[in-house]
Amino acid sequence: MTVLIAAVVILACLGLLILLVLLGVTRRLRDHTERLHRLERGRPLAGPSPADFDVGEFSATSLDGEPMSADWLVGEESVVAFLTYGCSACSLQLPALRRHTAETGGKVLIVAALVPGEEADPAALRAEVGDGAVIVEERFAGPIQRAFQVEEYPTFHLVGADGAPRALSAGLRDLLDAREDLPAGVPAG
Repeated sequence: MTVLIAAVVILACLGLLILLVLLGVTRRLRDHTERLHRLERGRPLAGPSPADFDVGEFSATSLDGEPMSADWLVGEESVVAFLTYGCSACSLQLPALRRHTAETGGKVLIVAALVPGEEADPAALRAEVGDGAVIVEERFAGPIQRAFQVEEYPTFHLVGADGAPRALSAGLRDLLDAREDLPAGVPAG
């Protein structure tokens, strides 16, 4: 009888180990699938902003009534995220944005592009990303999107404390990984 109990315990432990490995493999496959989709679209995972790229002037108002301009980006490193409400790839980035905002406390500006035919839900977006991020809604191809020359969603820009773009990416994690490869305090290019 003790041999049978020992066998059951060993099999249960082995089953849990297999389950943990399976969860890790699934997570890895999801990450690789996301990267492959970006590569299929011909979009780099992450990289430095072009040397001649300069954020143009813009003016907008956040959902909380705060006036926004290019000057808001100056003072400390910022992440600027360009998302749309109906974009599934954008939705996948929201937990990472929430974690980044909570862990770093740095400036995060989320620009939610209002695409015709999509239903805007700013309350749900605020609930997903938390209170640390500043959210601006603007029509598709609005002033902030034009200033950053955004053509695809999601797009993430890392902006240095001097207000100059340093890196851009289609995913927040890739953007933050690319930040590690950039010289500190020097705009990329």
